[in-house]
Amino acid sequence: MKQESQIDIMIHVVAVALVMSLVGIALLAFVHSFSLSKKLKTQTPISIQLNAEYNKDSLKTLSEWLKAKTHISPESVQLVTKEVALSEMKNDPDLKINLTADENPFFDVLLFQFKTGPKPSNAINEIQEYLKTQSIVTQPIQLLDVNPSADQSIQNASNVLIFTTLILTLLAFLIIGYLVKMYILSKDSLIRLMFNLGTPIEKIIKPYIRISIIHGLASAFLSIVFVGLSLLVFFYLSPWIYNLLELKNFMLVMLVLLIIGPTLHAIVVRRHINILLNQ
Repeated sequence: MKQESQIDIMIHVVAVALVMSLVGIALLAFVHSFSLSKKLKTQTPISIQLNAEYNKDSLKTLSEWLKAKTHISPESVQLVTKEVALSEMKNDPDLKINLTADENPFFDVLLFQFKTGPKPSNAINEIQEYLKTQSIVTQPIQLLDVNPSADQSIQNASNVLIFTTLILTLLAFLIIGYLVKMYILSKDSLIRLMFNLGTPIEKIIKPYIRISIIHGLASAFLSIVFVGLSLLVFFYLSPWIYNLLELKNFMLVMLVLLIIGPTLHAIVVRRHINILLNQ
């Protein structure tokens, strides 16, 4: 009987962990889609295309002028040479670029970003007017804004992911409810006996709450392992997706899973024992 009980507990923990790992993956995808949308709107770099031959002193003057602007992040002002651009393009296996240095079609560009929030139009106009006076600039600033359709696609994906997360959380609640119900029913006679002997309901519930929290934590930790393994799969199958992940978002999902696991177990245990004693 003891061995069967241990097997039942293991099945309980693994089953809940599998569902919770799906919750974690959907939640992680939602958090990253929200983070990506925000970055595209606020952290998209702005480029200034430079002449094929420009004076280094003029470049230094332009860079210092940009860094002095209150709306611009000073550390974001940087020069990207055409050699670097060509090298980056060649390193991308999907592009398959086989150009030589003499065939380089790129220009040196000066990149910068605004500190926070949307790009202020008054600051952009001021920069545009200043660049008209600079001979080293081939074109005015190029605003690499997000395509509205792409932004809408990201928003739609976020909505689908949050809906999926909620559905999977409900599914986890139902599975936990069923498994806990079976466990409580197996203790039916003992719980009723304690209640009939005058034991307060809270005193009856307390030990089962403690056991359920342990099961919930075990399921949560195992679900985190499953999420981590799924990320390793992404690393080998789609490295570019893996590179979008941020550690802070993964830590947030871990925290949510560690809260959801024991909390759902405790709620369901209390609910089923109350139902049992009120029949």
